[in-house]
Amino acid sequence: MSPDLTVQIRNSLKQRVSSPRYDHIMGVERAMDHLCGRYELDALQMKTCVLLHDYCREDSVKPWIEKLAKANLLDEITEQNPVLVHAKAAYLLGQEKYSLEKSWVEPVAWHTTGRLEMTLEDMALFVCDAFEPSREWSSWEIFLEKSENLLESVRESLVSKLEFTIRRGKMIHPHSIEAWNWVCSELSKRECAK
Repeated sequence: MSPDLTVQIRNSLKQRVSSPRYDHIMGVERAMDHLCGRYELDALQMKTCVLLHDYCREDSVKPWIEKLAKANLLDEITEQNPVLVHAKAAYLLGQEKYSLEKSWVEPVAWHTTGRLEMTLEDMALFVCDAFEPSREWSSWEIFLEKSENLLESVRESLVSKLEFTIRRGKMIHPHSIEAWNWVCSELSKRECAK
């Protein structure tokens, strides 16, 4: 993976997403730069994941549903909640269009739902996306506070996502429930270890 590929992905992004979406992605990139400096994260990998995470967010869902089904990446809940499709679509696109290793782009697949045993990379993208400073409920100060404890920030973001999903009467993805239980368990272990 070369830095030139991130330039290629960025140029493609400018052509496929709206200006507000592109601004959001650039905000996530700025937030991720901070986390890469704070934690032991591969800056090139994380920049790639940031650029891909909403790459398919404004695409028509139907063609992606067909592609994800063929790649065995589609489940009933994702199919019934179109907003979830873009994460797995970008994960697949990263592999097919940009020849990236699955492990390299895996955080992209989990940035909306979370998952059991999230990696540091998964949590970093999850938190950067949730608390990106230009979001109306966030700011650079809030993001800096959230970056102090990724586990707690993942839990806080999951609370918001789960409440929002329930209020809308939608099904909760099992991966989000697994992420919730895992993060609560990890935080409990840390509390007991004090």
